[in-house]
Amino acid sequence: MDHLISRRSQRSEVARRTAQAIELCAITGFANEPAGALSTGQRRLVELARCVAGRFHVLLLDEPSSGLDRAETERFGEILTRVVAERRVASC
Repeated sequence: MDHLISRRSQRSEVARRTAQAIELCAITGFANEPAGALSTGQRRLVELARCVAGRFHVLLLDEPSSGLDRAETERFGEILTRVVAERRVASC
């Protein structure tokens, strides 16, 4: 909710978490593009970044690599592994 409705004092924290999520999910190259202009693989990474920007302890993903080709699936898996390791969260 902090990302949708935040007090002035929370905005810098939201901006910091957003920037970290963009970096962690390796989407800096297309972070300013409209989602409709992105490939399926890129949209999956944006979806992951949205999750990572929030405060969580468990990350539940339902078929996160659905619609991705082999290379995109491998890249997504590498990034997801990094997210789990760096954030010390459980993934299911």
